Amino acid sequence: MSRRITGARKAVDGCRRPPNGELGVDLAPDPGLRGALCKVIEPEIFYPEPGEDATADMARELCGRCPVRSACLEAALAAEGSAVAGKRFGIRGGEGPKERYLIYRRRRRAALGDEVTRTCGKTAGYYRHRRDGEDPCPACLDAYRQRRTSGRAGKAVAA
Repeated sequence: MSRRITGARKAVDGCRRPPNGELGVDLAPDPGLRGALCKVIEPEIFYPEPGEDATADMARELCGRCPVRSACLEAALAAEGSAVAGKRFGIRGGEGPKERYLIYRRRRRAALGDEVTRTCGKTAGYYRHRRDGEDPCPACLDAYRQRRTSGRAGKAVAA
């Protein structure tokens, strides 16, 4: 018997929308996640509303004790794919939506390798670092500062 949570949030990958219009998400749908703690705990804990930090912290603590935490995180990343943080829901594998999105971005960047490093030293590289939750490298920071002090492209620089 599979436990499900339901609600009125928007559908994401890995979710089913039943005929009544409510969103249904299977808890621990992968057979490799049979030992997951979320199968024996109330599912609402893992899907806190925005601003319920105490509930989110409790969910992260429970995930930290789960024997299949890393497998759950991998399953969540695979199910969500390239979805942006706003399209990811709940605490899965001990990580919230924004954290899972950053993990996805870092892995994608590592897989692309040289293609991504071409933006370093440019303003776009600065924004990429910030978007990935990193401190900008010195070259990107210099490019960003140079653009900020000289004004937008197309403006004349005062001599």
